[in-house]
Amino acid sequence: YFVKKRILKFPFGSRRRRSGRNIVSRETTSGTPATRPRSIPAYPRETTMQQRLLPHLALMTAMFIWSTSYIALKIGLSAYAPLELMAWRMTVAALIFAPLWPRIRRSVRAHGRRKLLLLLLLCEPCLYFTCETHALRYTSASQAGMIVAMLPVTVSAAAWFALRERVSVHTAAGFAMAVGGVIWLSADAVATENAPAPLLGNMLEALGMCCATIYT
Repeated sequence: YFVKKRILKFPFGSRRRRSGRNIVSRETTSGTPATRPRSIPAYPRETTMQQRLLPHLALMTAMFIWSTSYIALKIGLSAYAPLELMAWRMTVAALIFAPLWPRIRRSVRAHGRRKLLLLLLLCEPCLYFTCETHALRYTSASQAGMIVAMLPVTVSAAAWFALRERVSVHTAAGFAMAVGGVIWLSADAVATENAPAPLLGNMLEALGMCCATIYT
């Protein structure tokens, strides 16, 4: 079919061209209609169920580890200053990723876009962790976690504005409910020993979510 429509050509030798014509003639004379190539499936045929579930399990594990960081930060703020605690956190992360530095450096040199990487570094971890660490001084870990749950819907809204991605009605409704829930949570919050200024802390956490949205 593709040889007949002159889409596919055989530039090497006339024998291949003749064989191509013979293939077309056999297909057309046998009565089999010419069909388009089949669409590529979402997963390769050799992909197993375990390979499909592995990325989802990895994401759930990462979310679990990330959720425990708010409790750890809340406990750590009772003994360290916010900037000091953030410095220790970044130092440990840098030591873990130090063996990968040669590979990261080669990747940055190969792909470039250093200005974009500097913008990402400014948004997260710099501004995001600064806002988050200071927010946990004034609000509780549970309220901060509820505000962090806004990240998927804020990313969807930013992708619609910046990348022109399509946003469904369910996503728009979820964004409105998330924003309304955060406003209700902040307005109804009562100052306690663990949250001396919940409104200020929630505003700082929301500002951190804006930085995380730009990063994402």
